[in-house]
Amino acid sequence: MDIVFKQKKIIYQITVIFFLIYTSFSHAKSENFNKPNIVMIVADDLGYADVSFNGSLDIKTPNIDRIAQDGIIFTKGYVTHSICAPSRAAILTGKYHQRFGFERNPSPVPEISGGIPPSEFNLAEVLKFSGYKTAAIGKWHLGVGSNYSPNHRGFDYFFGMERGGSNYYPELLTLDSYSEVTERYGWYKLRVTENQKPIEIKSYLTDELSNAAVKFVNKHKNDPFFLYLAYNAPHVPMQADPDVYKSINNIKDPSRRTYAAMVKSLDNGVGKVLDTIEAHGIEKNTMVIFLSDNGGPERTNFSNNGILRGSKSSPYEGGIRVPIAIKWPSKYPSGIKFDKNISSLDFFATIIEAAKIDYSKKKELDGVDLTPCLTKSECSALNRFLYFRDYDKGWKVVLAPHSVKIVTYPNSNFIKMSSHIIETYNLEDDPSEKYPHHKNHKKHDKMTISYQKWEENFRGPDYPGLGSEGFKNLTVWFRIKRKLKYIFFNIDREIKFLLGIY
Repeated sequence: MDIVFKQKKIIYQITVIFFLIYTSFSHAKSENFNKPNIVMIVADDLGYADVSFNGSLDIKTPNIDRIAQDGIIFTKGYVTHSICAPSRAAILTGKYHQRFGFERNPSPVPEISGGIPPSEFNLAEVLKFSGYKTAAIGKWHLGVGSNYSPNHRGFDYFFGMERGGSNYYPELLTLDSYSEVTERYGWYKLRVTENQKPIEIKSYLTDELSNAAVKFVNKHKNDPFFLYLAYNAPHVPMQADPDVYKSINNIKDPSRRTYAAMVKSLDNGVGKVLDTIEAHGIEKNTMVIFLSDNGGPERTNFSNNGILRGSKSSPYEGGIRVPIAIKWPSKYPSGIKFDKNISSLDFFATIIEAAKIDYSKKKELDGVDLTPCLTKSECSALNRFLYFRDYDKGWKVVLAPHSVKIVTYPNSNFIKMSSHIIETYNLEDDPSEKYPHHKNHKKHDKMTISYQKWEENFRGPDYPGLGSEGFKNLTVWFRIKRKLKYIFFNIDREIKFLLGIY
């Protein structure tokens, strides 16, 4: 009798265990089913006025416009820096990049490259831990080598370039590793890598990136996924697809026409991704975000920032204010313009709230969840100052929610006594920043004090910038110190993952 009872008890316990496993798995699947897919599309050096939804007349972007028409246009959308790498670091961490010493474009040399420190969790790491399939496709520019590469930073799949730039034509991609580079910008000849393995591509680079994105969506259409599609177009070198170039007949200037063709290829790629999402019937539960990493460098890639003053690398609106649109059909309204200041910092918080992730470090984020603003008109969180600075050039910016902006930069005129020039603008009345007030009025003292408090503990960049490609510029101790630091951070991060502290 005891044997029979024990057998029944064992069978019962096994049944309960299997039931708990099954229900837990089913609950996890149910939770994952309700999680939105996330697609973040980042253009590179795109002019503010070079998308149709911002009024472009000579360049048409019908596919990018689909995001705007089916969603929300941010007329005052800002990034945290007017150059590529720091801006992208803030997008993926939801934090001002100055907080972790990432303030310049890093060198492409693996041994001295800077990047997002392993102590900082990026969006892919948090989403992957919560059941998402993750992919980074395109330009990374957040550090090269094992400490920083996308495959070591939360991305299941990587197809693209770890460095900050690349040639677009397959026949110009001839090198497998940086050790083969013999000249400045020679890294533009490096082949595309797929999960850290150099591969040969057969088509125009922008098309290859778009095709890789489509394959990822096809593969994971039944999973919650995060696709970070970071194009390098229309960044230099100015190399257009010949067939697309020929199709553009309304632009006579060959330089502007080349730029337009590069934007057109990007727009075509966005269309392929959107079509694939719609073909699988998952568009309603897919959040799609589009933005540029900074303003267009009008003199080098022939972009157009419209009425905005300045361009890439400047403190003015043409450098830090960019085209931004978002859609999430099951949650957000469509066809509207949002006129309050928002920051690229806000997308991290918005995404983790949408994915229902209880992120323990949420209080450390500098961005806010935009959903209440977009669905309930509750925008008290946007009553804040936005801060900007370029450590190497010395300029600083603070922007108030009522669009008063203070710009400070070093005075190059040694005849004058002041070491800095301070300009104040009211962007509501003067969006082109034509009429600066060269005094810091007392009513703006609060802004200045707030900025000083924001930056008081920043240490500056802790790595050499672009142009420090030679090892001779670094001391042996500097290299050893950096290596020990990242070994420690990697161990610390892995322990946190194992303990579920992220």
